[in-house]
Amino acid sequence: MNALRFAYEKVFRKSLTYCILLAFFSNFVVEVLSRRSLFATFSFIGNKPMVFLYNTMLMLIPYLVALLVRRRVFIYVLVTAIYVIAGAVNFYMLSYRTTPFTGVDLTLIESGLDVLNNYMSVLQIILIVIAVLLVIALIVFCWFKSPKKRGKRHLLGSTLFIVLYLLVFSQVTEKAIEAGVLSKKFGNLKISYQDYGFAYCFGVTVIDSGIDMPKGYNESMMQRILDPSNSANIDNEEYSTPNLIMIQLESFFDPTEMIGLELSEDPVPNWHRLQEQFTTGHVTMPTVVAGTCNTEFEMITGMNLGFFGPGEYPYKTVLKETVSESIPFDLMELGYSTHAIHNNKATFYGRNNVFANLGFQTFTSVEYMYDYEFTENGWVKDGVLTECIMDTLTQTEGPDFTYTISVQPHGAYPTEPYPEETPIKVVSGLATPEEIAAMEYYVKQLREMDQFVADLIAELEQFDEDVVLIMYGDHIPGLGLSNEILTYGDIYQTPYIIWDNTGRKKADGDRIAYQMASLVLGEYGINQGTMIKFHQNYKDTNNYQENMERLQYDMLYGERYIYGGKTPFVRTDLRYGIDKITLTGVDYDGSTLTVYGENLNEFGQLSVNGEEYVKGTFTEEKTLVFTEITLEDSDIIVIGQIRGDSILSETSPMVYHADTMELTALEAFGDDGKVGNTVNSIDIKAYVEEMATSASVQTESQEEADGTEIIP
Repeated sequence: MNALRFAYEKVFRKSLTYCILLAFFSNFVVEVLSRRSLFATFSFIGNKPMVFLYNTMLMLIPYLVALLVRRRVFIYVLVTAIYVIAGAVNFYMLSYRTTPFTGVDLTLIESGLDVLNNYMSVLQIILIVIAVLLVIALIVFCWFKSPKKRGKRHLLGSTLFIVLYLLVFSQVTEKAIEAGVLSKKFGNLKISYQDYGFAYCFGVTVIDSGIDMPKGYNESMMQRILDPSNSANIDNEEYSTPNLIMIQLESFFDPTEMIGLELSEDPVPNWHRLQEQFTTGHVTMPTVVAGTCNTEFEMITGMNLGFFGPGEYPYKTVLKETVSESIPFDLMELGYSTHAIHNNKATFYGRNNVFANLGFQTFTSVEYMYDYEFTENGWVKDGVLTECIMDTLTQTEGPDFTYTISVQPHGAYPTEPYPEETPIKVVSGLATPEEIAAMEYYVKQLREMDQFVADLIAELEQFDEDVVLIMYGDHIPGLGLSNEILTYGDIYQTPYIIWDNTGRKKADGDRIAYQMASLVLGEYGINQGTMIKFHQNYKDTNNYQENMERLQYDMLYGERYIYGGKTPFVRTDLRYGIDKITLTGVDYDGSTLTVYGENLNEFGQLSVNGEEYVKGTFTEEKTLVFTEITLEDSDIIVIGQIRGDSILSETSPMVYHADTMELTALEAFGDDGKVGNTVNSIDIKAYVEEMATSASVQTESQEEADGTEIIP
């Protein structure tokens, strides 16, 4: 105690005061940025002073490191800069989406950088880079130029104080949660940030992920959950296997359901026509404005995202490494081929990795599409999807499950009118020119999406197999919508339609994302799969949600009791595209190489003998041209579809013959003839080196046999 008292008197009093004042200041600035209002921040402090005090205590912890070092000013500047940057990022994110900045967003930095130019102008990006460089320069300056604390540091007393503070803080946290001042469960992320403060909520999203082990979790518990005597026990021995297409329409909602908005014409006439003939309603989604992959997660797995950590993206956490039972895996057991389609980057949200863990056999991303157009803010238009969807139906044997993710109406939406005239005008209902410009751009994209829907159905009407088509919005757009201005009063709901050519009866009503596929499949007698059967049998039981959480824990994190202790599902050999990319010939003049083939596009890059891939130019003649290339007889050529640092797929290796300019298949590599493209299973560079070594050994053996030396 004497050491602690001495440290406080001689060291802490002034430094600790600085730490507390800076923590208070940083907390205040962050809350102002989070609430986008000084008045709202003062109101928060007045109404919830204990919550504000708690957040200040939390933000104080990093500042306490200053008590252990001599460069205390450096620590003050570094920690304050981090807090202010976090607040600024949150402020920016809330300008484009409803959900605030979370810990999970840190795992999406690469995906965010990929689409940064869709949200910011070049000038804005330059200004942000300059601001970041200035902050870094300030931190570096402080490291070299800030004064150092002289004299003895009293590390023992400082350490004891910090440990004591952390112990007290942990008790304060526990008591605050017990008293209801704080909460570990966030029903609505945005509201929770407003109620409990940015620092606490961000911290929870960093450390809280996955599903907690249920109380009493054991094998007998899991057996009781799926006991047929506890359910309606829908068990159909007879079933049909129609092709099932699910289309996730990016940012889709019906503007005619916005109270007070009047447009010059109907933006979605085809959608409205279909609503009159087929099952329709609204479906409750797990996300608002952003988080497309979380809608996918619920639709594809039948799992409830609400049981995971606040703001969590399972695509970026558990599904990165874990194979999960899903609709694709379940339907594969009934003879279905399973396909994913997305007119955007394959690597976005890590889909190029996750889709194999969810049972998809093929994935057609924009890197495997052709002749597409872009919107004014850089997203690929949805019209390209029609041919991709039809290819999955026509180029495989048996029924198909095709999950399609559109992108055309994606934000950000412009706040100034584009030079090109928009066909649909806002007549009334919006207050500012910025709101009008954003809405007119949005409904322009919506009209084209609506036409894509009509074109696809026209194709399906000519298709001679049974098809069920489920279409829905993944989340509402970032247009400042709220419950109060929607006729149906819920920003978590989007419209859906179930079209079919099987004669199913129209049965309108609202649905939930994680139940959607299971209930539709049930109409055709399909109850294959854990979550499919669970939703069909147990959705009206008293312990439905509680047992669903237990099932999800067991399937993803637990002992897999429902599978007998080991999951039966194996990661698929994901293949890209439906049409294989093949090489048919080359022209080479000693420097410039022109590659001919089938299904080439601008994403193809060249590798010779397994060396690093190089970019070329995709021409109007649909060839790839590479300059400054050194190519010799018997070299091995591969074209890879590349996105960033990821090799999505590679063509079968071809041997170049200099005398005839022909390509022949490398015998060491087989071609299994399956639909789609994959990465070559053999390391070509190692193969070339092995062949060179083998040739050298043969030459030496021949020399010894002849008793002569071969001079090159």
